[in-house]
Amino acid sequence: MKPALSDSFNAIQALSIGGEAAPLRRLLAILRKIEVTRAKPPEPRNDQQRFIDEYRRYLLRERGLAETSLLNYVPFAEQFLSGRFGQAEIKLPELTAADVTKFMRDRVHQLSSGRAKLLVTALRSFLRYLRHQGKISVDLAGCVPPVAVWSLSAVPKFLPAGTVQRILDHCARDTRDGKRNYAVLLLLARLGLRACEIVALSLDDIDWDNGRITIRCKGGRWAQLPQPTLVKLSQSTCALAVRAVSAVMCFSDIELLFAVSGIPSQSPQSSGGR
Repeated sequence: MKPALSDSFNAIQALSIGGEAAPLRRLLAILRKIEVTRAKPPEPRNDQQRFIDEYRRYLLRERGLAETSLLNYVPFAEQFLSGRFGQAEIKLPELTAADVTKFMRDRVHQLSSGRAKLLVTALRSFLRYLRHQGKISVDLAGCVPPVAVWSLSAVPKFLPAGTVQRILDHCARDTRDGKRNYAVLLLLARLGLRACEIVALSLDDIDWDNGRITIRCKGGRWAQLPQPTLVKLSQSTCALAVRAVSAVMCFSDIELLFAVSGIPSQSPQSSGGR
């Protein structure tokens, strides 16, 4: 192996071992784009993988879930099938209530209360899908036990208005990071956006003239919301930053949108958004 390639291979190994999955994926994407390496050919799918693929398509097309939401459903279904059948042939009619409770008992203590509740939702969804497809004759979704969550044992679901304002007041708005944090917190507090919806924002989603923001919602849908008057950013600065840096450094639009300096005192000109 050549020294340069050896160093690159060692760097990739270090990223992988250190858990830096996102930078590693971006690096591999760049290497494949410039034809330094190629993607690994897909391996033949076994029966379990093909069945999970069908479930994934069902969630996307029939249930209208977003791609990001699949991460809360599909892995638990895979774990359930693998734990019950292993590498053997999948015989879904053989599933019983005891299999469901055993899977829950083995997994739930490894998860936080929030993830445990997601497990309950995902497993019930998968078992209802099996019943809907005629793969099982008994409604096993009712056998999934709920997760006990004691009151006042976790972070509160909402903050009082005064507390939110104190958090906003503590943002150092004279720095780049402070302006970004302030803008993100405003969108969370004033518009009630989810974190994934803020991350998905791009410059074209902001209608500067009419003061509206287009939000990408679940299932590929979108909605238009009023833009908070305090969230005013320089359109020209944002556009230049996105064009110059986004493709090279793999920054998302939202990182650049909320990281720019120079919040204008007057309303910016239209960006040609929706």
